[in-house]
Amino acid sequence: MVLATDELNQPVYVKSIAAKKNDSKLFATLPATRSKIKGAFIVEIDGVPVFTKDDDIASFSRLQDQGSGSFSITFVPGRKISSKIVCTSTNEYCLLAPGTLSGLTIFPLPR
Repeated sequence: MVLATDELNQPVYVKSIAAKKNDSKLFATLPATRSKIKGAFIVEIDGVPVFTKDDDIASFSRLQDQGSGSFSITFVPGRKISSKIVCTSTNEYCLLAPGTLSGLTIFPLPR
């Protein structure tokens, strides 16, 4: 499981899940695990609230030092953003941000 930090609010989310690892077996199949967990935010590890990647690393290190064989992770699914919202936001950014008009690409909105 590869973790990343959301640059806007700083919470930690699951960026990707590797095949043939223990975390890929959370659900029946790897694609099911990826669709459920990828992009989800981690809010608690073994009953301890976590807010940043440093908190996550400290919690995992503590569990490893204790020799815990099992622990729980609480995930909160990330909000799915539609392609229409992504295209609209990209178009607005390109129009309103200074210095972005050269080489401007306007994305057509999906129907």
